[in-house]
Amino acid sequence: MKIVINGADSAGDVPCSDLIPSSFQAVYVNSENALAAALPGAEVLVGWAFADRSLENCFRHADRLKWVHCCSAGVDAVMFPALQESDVIVTNSRGLFDKPMAEYLLGYMLGQNKKFNDTRTGQVSKNWAYQETISLQGQTAVIFGVGSIGREFARYLKFMGVGVSGVGRRYRENDPDFGTIFGAESRLEVIKDADWVVAVMPDTPETHDYFDSEFFNAMKVSSRFVNLGRGTAVDETALAVSLNESRIAGALLDVFKSEPLPVDHAFWECKNLMISPHMSGDFQGYREELFKIFIANLERYSGGLPLQNPVDTRVGFAVG
Repeated sequence: MKIVINGADSAGDVPCSDLIPSSFQAVYVNSENALAAALPGAEVLVGWAFADRSLENCFRHADRLKWVHCCSAGVDAVMFPALQESDVIVTNSRGLFDKPMAEYLLGYMLGQNKKFNDTRTGQVSKNWAYQETISLQGQTAVIFGVGSIGREFARYLKFMGVGVSGVGRRYRENDPDFGTIFGAESRLEVIKDADWVVAVMPDTPETHDYFDSEFFNAMKVSSRFVNLGRGTAVDETALAVSLNESRIAGALLDVFKSEPLPVDHAFWECKNLMISPHMSGDFQGYREELFKIFIANLERYSGGLPLQNPVDTRVGFAVG
């Protein structure tokens, strides 16, 4: 059976690729032309480069393709009409990044409330700048995106005494992690008293520029915005204006519409904005773990078992 691994020049670029059984023919490609040439006869495609979108242009060459596995949580790079209308199964690496991203979020929140930046500034200037800090206990957070990552956020924050609610596609009550999940129609109402607004939404047509000027104007001035989901969800001009005019207290962005963030982008000069280079879920050794997820699914595929982390191609994210 032929497996195409897209986004790598050779096996040496993919940790744990030696775990692929010798009964499989693994072909490594790292360009659109190479992908087009490798797809005929391939039954499995592995998206090692999570942002690579070349499959859409090459899909007509996929004459035997049955399964696409994405080495990422997001699958927007392979969500194009021809694939969505086909019988090709798509899986992702859901679950691997949940805890690291929750730690990243919590680290930012604690750093802001405990005023670590101010303390460091005082140290550098040899200023004994005593100040009282803020407790997370009793604060509130609204999480936009109620999949596995958002749920891990909720569990971490609830442990710290933060009141948590979620916003998803539809309203529902008695959720084990969020209590109440609100529908998108309530998005402006639920954030008006929140201390923290956290976005971890997938990239779909419905989420583009979801967080716009109307949204940021509805937040209270002491609140902070965090986006660890997809950069396409944020109207970047609107957020820059809100930060520079102190309409909200601050923000953390780990994802952007254009990555790397251009050096002339307005965000670099924004007040009270922390920029991180799409790293909130990455940890030492994560690449090995990513490929092990594929290997585990490959064993299931070979045995005719249902694959783990299936993606609902109609909506563009993992289900179940």
